[in-house]
Amino acid sequence: MKISLCITCYDEDVHLLDACLDSMSQQTVKPDEVIVVSSGFDWNKKIGSSKRLDYVVHNSPSRKFAGWARNSGADISTGDIITFCDVDDKMHPQRCEYIKNVFRNPQISALVGRYYFAEEFKSWKDLNLEFENLPVEVKEHDKCLKPPNGERVHHGHLTCRTDMFSIGKMRYKEHQRTGQDSEFCGRICDHPDYKIFHTPQELTLYYPSAERHI
Repeated sequence: MKISLCITCYDEDVHLLDACLDSMSQQTVKPDEVIVVSSGFDWNKKIGSSKRLDYVVHNSPSRKFAGWARNSGADISTGDIITFCDVDDKMHPQRCEYIKNVFRNPQISALVGRYYFAEEFKSWKDLNLEFENLPVEVKEHDKCLKPPNGERVHHGHLTCRTDMFSIGKMRYKEHQRTGQDSEFCGRICDHPDYKIFHTPQELTLYYPSAERHI
């Protein structure tokens, strides 16, 4: 099973790319492919060919929304599974390892997890995530989009089977400024062939960039 990581990057956040890649390099199980999808600037002029780690770049000089970035990453991905991350967020060190274990269950089409807000983050609460006894049941639509007990769902850090984009023809809405992530998750939940698994684990350190700039 091959995992592709797609990182969305905008002009004003490109200086955060190294820190994001650092969190990727610290994964207990590395992604098999890293794709940086950028927009709003000329990559060759701003970044050039120099890079610290091996990754694929897909760039649009004109400004695009997150839906376009996620679709583009899925289109060029060579992985069986694709997981999404924004450049100003960071991943739990075992996130990719956790993903591989979840998707051993053939029922699961997509995975979403809890997250920390940056201002409340002290350290990863659990650095030894449970892998052996992962639940096999899938979550209902309302429990994914509006989870109980105050749990949070980071739809923008969705992980799913890549063939949902190619064979299944599932696409993000590219011209939707906000809410495209939860809308996409909702369509997956409503689709009779797809099931989403919602984990209670905090898999992401989240900086809400959409509240600062779009």
